[in-house]
Amino acid sequence: SPLLDFNFAATKKLDPRITFQRTGLASFTDEFGLVKIVADNAPRFDHDPITRECKGLLIEESRTNLLKYSVDFASIGGYNANYSAARSTLTSTTELAPDGTNTASKYVRTAGQGTGEVAIIVNPLGTSSGTVYTTSVFVKNFGTNSVVELVNVRATSVHDDSQFNLANGTIITEGSDISLTTITPYPNDWYRISVTATANNAGYFWVRIYSQPEGSGFILWGGQVEAGRYPTSYIPTDNNASVSRGEDLVLIDGTEFTDFFNTTEGTSVVHAHMP
Repeated sequence: SPLLDFNFAATKKLDPRITFQRTGLASFTDEFGLVKIVADNAPRFDHDPITRECKGLLIEESRTNLLKYSVDFASIGGYNANYSAARSTLTSTTELAPDGTNTASKYVRTAGQGTGEVAIIVNPLGTSSGTVYTTSVFVKNFGTNSVVELVNVRATSVHDDSQFNLANGTIITEGSDISLTTITPYPNDWYRISVTATANNAGYFWVRIYSQPEGSGFILWGGQVEAGRYPTSYIPTDNNASVSRGEDLVLIDGTEFTDFFNTTEGTSVVHAHMP
């Protein structure tokens, strides 16, 4: 039998022999499917948002959310609620969000403004050409709208987006410049969608819909733009500033380590998976 057995998924706590460190706010999904925010040095035991099964201890690299005011979109400098014409309205921080608070924003096509494209556009982000970025946001449909498009940080002018069906949680199309597209279901008809691509133009955060009837739109929360090839857990931002989450450091050293480690023989078995 093993001398040491850390079953984080079952116990949901750290053994006292483990030292854990992390700087900055971080998030995880709790046993009720809610997104929870924790402070420095708090370990996170992540759960599947739908089955509520514990995945174990969440360990991530350091990332920075470049999207300022990632919940209150109307407060972002460079925010543009419309595209080409005044076709929509945005009501910030009024709707029930994935964290259980009334902090999500509602984006609705305005009556009498036709059926052209409408979009949430945030610019600039301070991104760098040649760097891989992942853009993500929590979103749910409103009214009869079911299709939403998420654009990355401008990989090109035409192939840097993916479209999602929010009625059934599927990916409709993926731009040829997109290296990864994901959609993850959350409770109460929410989805977290993401796209990944290499930037070669100015940085934008861009969510849009096409040809939907008046009164339709989407509700969104927790936007994120991060340098990296896949989405990591949501990093909350406010006060017109980007925010960094430090890496999770899990350590056993000193006598705690030598008490169970045989320097001449032994077997280590680790079960882990990428988010």
